[in-house]
Amino acid sequence: MPTDSDAPPFAEFSFKVTEDRLRRLYAAFIENSEAWKLAFAQFRKKLASNFAITVGLGAAFFLFLILVVIGVVPEKHAPVLLMGSLAGAGTGAMHGQRLQTQFKALKSGDMWVKQSVDSGAVGPWYVGVADSGVRSIMNNANTFYRWEYFSSVESWPTHVAILSARGTSLYIPIDCFASHEAKAFTQKVRAILESHACTDTHRIVAYLRDQSTPCPNCRYELKGAQHATCPECGLDLTFDNIPGARGVVRRRRPPSCPRGP
Repeated sequence: MPTDSDAPPFAEFSFKVTEDRLRRLYAAFIENSEAWKLAFAQFRKKLASNFAITVGLGAAFFLFLILVVIGVVPEKHAPVLLMGSLAGAGTGAMHGQRLQTQFKALKSGDMWVKQSVDSGAVGPWYVGVADSGVRSIMNNANTFYRWEYFSSVESWPTHVAILSARGTSLYIPIDCFASHEAKAFTQKVRAILESHACTDTHRIVAYLRDQSTPCPNCRYELKGAQHATCPECGLDLTFDNIPGARGVVRRRRPPSCPRGP
């Protein structure tokens, strides 16, 4: 008797993953993924913070030097103050150089592409999408993901992204679809996710059912909220402000049970 994972796919894709495809996917991440945009923003903040600290320590060195020259700072304290500020500024500058190198590699995608190649991502890839889940066959790794594994689907200019909040997402190049097929495919997958109660909204509401959680904006108690908005101030609740909801997986209810929100 066939299992759920043996259900015939309603869509199949076979293509070869190359370094060029990986670079195009990386560019799509940067353009479309809020998580990657946030990661870049945080890296820029880290660079700016390191620069400000380094400049501050450098300025402190020259200030202490001036104070020593004019006699405000006793000579016995001068070596410690001067060496401390100079060492701090030098360490900050070296750390800043390492951050700049990492940031350049991150922006170019070289670091991510190399990691993907080293992990065996380059090669033939088959994706079969059925009502019961998604089959992924790549470099002799044959994996079946039930829909509960995924949280949402998005149509990007270059890819259709079936996103997971808990691990590996699937990105199908747009050139694998015939004209207008990508939109129809995205709508079908979205309908399946909604029927499996796997959308972001479902996960957030499921999390709030049992968790005592204050609203990030007004501190209203959200436990038991029926919608992914704060009943008090109307704030939209997302994985960014309710991060604990990411790990929630809601199993399908039996047909005799009413479906939750």
